[in-house]
Amino acid sequence: MQKSSLPVGLKTLIKYYEKDGILSLESPIQRRSGQWNNLKQSMLIHSMLSDYIIPHMYFRKEQKEGKNFLTVLDGKQRLATCMSFINDEWTTHAKTPDAVLDGVHYDLALKKFSELEEDVRQAILAYRFTIYQLEDCTDGEIEETFARINSGVALSKIQSARPVLGMELAGFFNTLGGSPFFQQSVNLTLAQLRREDDFLMLLTIAMLLEDLYYGDFQVKTNASAAECVRFAEVIRGDYSVEKREMMEGVVGYLDGAFGGSEKKFLRKTNIPIVGYVAALAKERGITEQDYVSAVTGFFTVDETEAYKEASGSGNVKMVNVKIRIAELLAYLISCFPDKFGSSDRELVERFSPAVKEERMETEEKSGDIEVLEEKNETVSGFEPVEGMETLEDEPEGMETLEEGMPSSDDKPLEEESDAESMETVEEPEGMGSFGEGMPSSDDKPLEDGSDTESTETVEKLEGMPSSDEDSAGYPEIQEEMDGEG
Repeated sequence: MQKSSLPVGLKTLIKYYEKDGILSLESPIQRRSGQWNNLKQSMLIHSMLSDYIIPHMYFRKEQKEGKNFLTVLDGKQRLATCMSFINDEWTTHAKTPDAVLDGVHYDLALKKFSELEEDVRQAILAYRFTIYQLEDCTDGEIEETFARINSGVALSKIQSARPVLGMELAGFFNTLGGSPFFQQSVNLTLAQLRREDDFLMLLTIAMLLEDLYYGDFQVKTNASAAECVRFAEVIRGDYSVEKREMMEGVVGYLDGAFGGSEKKFLRKTNIPIVGYVAALAKERGITEQDYVSAVTGFFTVDETEAYKEASGSGNVKMVNVKIRIAELLAYLISCFPDKFGSSDRELVERFSPAVKEERMETEEKSGDIEVLEEKNETVSGFEPVEGMETLEDEPEGMETLEEGMPSSDDKPLEEESDAESMETVEEPEGMGSFGEGMPSSDDKPLEDGSDTESTETVEKLEGMPSSDEDSAGYPEIQEEMDGEG
């Protein structure tokens, strides 16, 4: 590896990038631009005008088609900040200090590049950065150099995964991350984009496929950024063509399904689930349009309680990741039952206890209904013994319960009513009143030693027919009752 350094003006670097096309900011192992906040960007401009020390930049120099090409290894944020400011893409922070040039104070606060004084604009364009160029070096040497330069820089976990992946594989995933789905459809906050959580989601999908689909990698406990870095170490230099084609197919399928339009439900928690299930849906022959319709229906209308619970605290735990996969997959199976087999249903039940419990409850209820139907068939098929009367039939000659009883319109008997008033009750022809021959409610109960006449009356009453029996069948008793009346 050969190393050289030289000062290069900002205006020259912009020409290399925009006009000559020999300068690239996109090293596969570099984090993307836009990482700095407005104040940090503004202070860089102030530092350039105030002679403060600015860290050197590191470029890789390579020969391509007879030309020298430069790739930024370190310094991307500084160079991108300067270029975007010169293009009037942002305004300096309100707390940006004044710059002093040749004893003159210039206000820098709340200014775009075009709003600055001419002297200030020219000073910015003329600023020279110290550039270190690395030539005749291997990818391994470049990765090690990048790691050592950034050893004191606060990179997010997933940003540190790029150099771990290696130049070639990091470039492969960077290309996938530039797809319409990850650039336009996902719903991530600005802070999440600065941490490159979209790249984290992409790598998480690949990791889940490696674990749950291929079985060549086992996520320990959490599908976290740290676990993605470990995954990057495992697949470095050993990511097969088949797996690359699988990932390309999944991302292409998601591009076609969502069409680059943003969906609110494509949040950080849901993106890996939607991506993993998309791989299964594509393999089962579900169209892109059918997939996006089903997924949209699930998250906007039919999201299950089990999925919601698994999306809360601890959602990166594999047990919760599996539950979310199972719940979405179960919904997809319910939408397209003919597209899935028993192995898919078994996977759902293995991943989500809630789905298995629901299936068992459904089968139990279904069994109860079958048993009840069998009982109903037995009852409905019952035939009475020949000659047996049904409940609706009455024995011939039997009077209804109402006959022979006082009408509801009759005045109720008073406690002191006499025999004459009792005669007002209509009596069926040939039958005495139901109350004749019985002691009234005012009579004293029979005492020991009661007279013979009362005893005989009771004995006669004991021989009376029941209300269910026809009194015509007992003529002797009827005559006695008539005589006593």
